[in-house]
Amino acid sequence: MKLFNFELKKIWRQRTLLYVMLVVVLFITGLFLYNYSRQAGYAEREREILDTYSSKIGELQNELQQKSYETGGTLTELEKNQLTELERAAAALFSWRVALLEGHHEDIPNHIQTFITHINAYEALGGSFESLPADERAVAWMKNEWMLEHDLVYEDEIYPISPLLLLKESGRYLFQIPGLLFLLFIFGMTITKEKEEETWRTLQTQPTRNSHIYMSKFGSLLV
Repeated sequence: MKLFNFELKKIWRQRTLLYVMLVVVLFITGLFLYNYSRQAGYAEREREILDTYSSKIGELQNELQQKSYETGGTLTELEKNQLTELERAAAALFSWRVALLEGHHEDIPNHIQTFITHINAYEALGGSFESLPADERAVAWMKNEWMLEHDLVYEDEIYPISPLLLLKESGRYLFQIPGLLFLLFIFGMTITKEKEEETWRTLQTQPTRNSHIYMSKFGSLLV
C-alpha cells in the first residue's frame, strides 16, 4: 500500500495524471463535437422508424376495412375493437411525428407510451404487430417508463450529446481496448522515463519485488 501511495504521489509530481486527464477531456470533447455534427440525421432516422410503424398500421387497418366492405359493413365486436385500437395507435404515432418535427422532444415519451399501450391492447384482442415485436416492445416500455419517471427528454442514443449518455458512450471506449492501450502506452513511457532518470535503480534497492513495482505503477494510472 505504501508503494502504491508513493506511485500516486510520483505521477502527480511528474504531471502524468495531468496528461491523462487532458487526453480524456480532449477525447470527450471530440466525441461531443462528432455526435453534435450527426444530429441533423437524427430526425430522418426517427422518421424512418415511424414510417415503418405507420405503414404496418395502415396495412392492418386496410385488412379490417376490406373485410368490412366484403361483408357489407359488418365486423365482429372483436374486429371493431381491434380497429379502434389501431386508430388510437395511429393518432399517437401522428402526435409523436409532430413532436419530432417541431422539436418538442420532451413530449415524445408520452406519445410513445400511448402508442405502445394501444398496440398492446390490439395484440390482446388477437392481433399481431410484427414491426415492433413483443420483446422489443417490453424493453421500449420499461425504458420509456424510466424516462417519464425521471422527466428525461427523448434524444438520439446513437449519437448522444447529453452529459449522461455522452459519458456512458465515452466509457465504452476509455474502459475497453482503446483505453487500456493508451494506459499501457503511458505506463511504458513512465518506466522509460524513470530508467532514463535512473530513479528505477533506487526503486530496485528497496525490498520489493519488481512485479509489485509494476503493479503499483499500473494501478496508480488506473486510479
